[in-house]
Amino acid sequence: MMAFIDEIIKSRRKTISLVLTRDGRVVIRAPLRTSDAHIAELVKKKQKWIEEKKRQFEQRQRAVAEIRFAPGGSIPYLGRMLTVVANETLHIRVRETTLWFPERYSPRPGPVLQYWLRCEAKSIIANRVLYWSGLTGLPFARVRITNATGRWGSCGPTNSLQFSWRLVMAPLEVLDYVVVHELVHTAIKNHSPKFWHRVAAIMPDYKRHNLWLRQNDYLMSI
Repeated sequence: MMAFIDEIIKSRRKTISLVLTRDGRVVIRAPLRTSDAHIAELVKKKQKWIEEKKRQFEQRQRAVAEIRFAPGGSIPYLGRMLTVVANETLHIRVRETTLWFPERYSPRPGPVLQYWLRCEAKSIIANRVLYWSGLTGLPFARVRITNATGRWGSCGPTNSLQFSWRLVMAPLEVLDYVVVHELVHTAIKNHSPKFWHRVAAIMPDYKRHNLWLRQNDYLMSI
């Protein structure tokens, strides 16, 4: 049963925990005097959970392996995977699930595709901020696009909004949730119940979009 565990760390902590790390390792953290028998019993109880988490990790690894910023690879864009195909087109174009990529850029496809995504993000996010600001009456100072991973948006003290360009990889409704989240911060500078009530009033299904971000952030952190 202990074969499921990659590492056991004992320290002066008071509780025992079992976690799956971002690199797919199963780690137990336990108090110094925790017996091997007690740990084995915990592993036995959590066996199905461990197996499911391992399966999810392997599934994510396969999905990440498919992402390549080059012809023959795939990149996420507005919630769908686009297959990158090189041809004689003059500009990058999206046709359903295909991204036509100019052959003249083939020597440096990665930087070109990332630059294209940044440009798309700048345009799309700015438009969505204007849309939701007009709909809600929540003002903002300006919009800036960043290279952040994990922190998808932020609102400064002067109501300057910042968004990661990587948001353009998420479905539009998820991108909209982050926009609404930061716009509400222009009025409420914390995550109090009042804040979440305001978000829910604007976007009743915001929890579903928040969950998508937490479950799929690995696809957007490349």
